[in-house]
Amino acid sequence: MVIVSIEEAQKRLPELLADVAGGEEVVISKNDVPLGRLLAMPEPTSANPVRVFGHFAGRIQIAKDFDAPMEDFADYM
Repeated sequence: MVIVSIEEAQKRLPELLADVAGGEEVVISKNDVPLGRLLAMPEPTSANPVRVFGHFAGRIQIAKDFDAPMEDFADYM
């Protein structure tokens, strides 16, 4: 684990990201108080699959009367 100040993190960000990609954990601190940490993104698995925009395009249909009043609630209208 590498601990760096905010200022040092700003100056060395590409290097720190390379360390993170290699499996290292980087903690960013201010006045010797940890504020956050940089971690590598997890690999996609079946538990957290990569989302694909438009994956269900054409598979979902909305009825034309989906917003029409329901018969059961006619007394309340």
